[in-house]
Amino acid sequence: MKTLIGPINSAILLFQGQSLDLWSSFSSLGNPIYISAAVILVFILILVLTYKVVVNPITNTLIKEKEELELRSAKLMAQFAELDPDPLLRIDSDGKIIESNNAALKVFQQSELKFKKIDEFLPFFNFDLKKFIDINGNISHTTKLNDRYYLLLLRGEAELKFAQLFFRDITGLVEIEDRMTHYQKRLRELSDHIQSSIEDERTRIARNLHDGIGQNLSLLRINLLKLKDRDNGLEHHEIDDAIVSLEEAISELKNISYSLKPKLLEELGLGVSISNLVNRTTYHSGVKSEFQVVGKEVRIENKLEITVFRVVQEALNNMIKYSNASNFSVQVIFEPLHLKLIIADDGTGFDFKEVIKKRGNEKGMGLFNMMERIEALGGIFKVESSSDTGTLIIAELPIRELKYATS
Repeated sequence: MKTLIGPINSAILLFQGQSLDLWSSFSSLGNPIYISAAVILVFILILVLTYKVVVNPITNTLIKEKEELELRSAKLMAQFAELDPDPLLRIDSDGKIIESNNAALKVFQQSELKFKKIDEFLPFFNFDLKKFIDINGNISHTTKLNDRYYLLLLRGEAELKFAQLFFRDITGLVEIEDRMTHYQKRLRELSDHIQSSIEDERTRIARNLHDGIGQNLSLLRINLLKLKDRDNGLEHHEIDDAIVSLEEAISELKNISYSLKPKLLEELGLGVSISNLVNRTTYHSGVKSEFQVVGKEVRIENKLEITVFRVVQEALNNMIKYSNASNFSVQVIFEPLHLKLIIADDGTGFDFKEVIKKRGNEKGMGLFNMMERIEALGGIFKVESSSDTGTLIIAELPIRELKYATS
């Protein structure tokens, strides 16, 4: 700035001298127009010289400093990218790679990537990159490269006129997810096997109760009735008490046998067996009920029928124990490829997620078992519950091995 002071002072003195000469000349002429023109000319001359001597050098200095700063920033960015352990590419609006770090070279097994088209290596990035950069676009994609999985993040930089492609190695995460999927599949298979074993054991016990103890109790009841008909001096009321006790035992045995393996389900299918279950629930609890079969009922795979019946049975047991409902309804909807089950009540609702977390109690375990049964067969299980609307359970299962029900 000091070097500029001397020339500026000289210019001012020069202008002052010239101005005085011009002024004296025009004054002698005495014409106001000449005087005004001279003043304007001097003012313009001062502005031009000021710009050339003062403003222009300062502007040039600022431009150079800005260019040097940008160059330093670019070098720092390049060094930072080079030190980044994750691969990084910079791509221009034509899809050409303009910069890459060593990690990117290793991923693509190349010695040089500069000026190569990105879609040669990653075809899914074949789109209008210019527009993408102009709008500061941002997209992600997962891909596999050389037995490694990467999450790719492409980000447009409108101010810099290029896009940056970041790589994140997620191989470990993918492997963990694969293992989790495998373990979940194994758990579902194990759960399905356990449920099948339980149903087989229930069937065996129910058959033994019916064929063994049930028949013996029935024979004993018949013999007591015959004994009552004879006049052998026995007190009839004692025989009557014994018959009543036997009938109660037989009835209880039938209830146990029905719970273990409902014979109606095996013989007549879902519609009749669930209708019977609903009526029994109403009879024993006093809660009003409604049951409906929608669509043409078909006989489906035995495992599916048992699952649907057990879900209804568990849901109604939970309702009687916990909901204080006044009404409930059950709908079984037969569709061409799916079976839908809808169970609703107007009782006290609950937080499904919290109950599922607390599997240690009976209610949580019951809901969890319902969900596990449905999902193990490729179905969907949903619960909506609140204190205002009660509880709604929706289950949907794919139908297999269709067989039309016989009338």
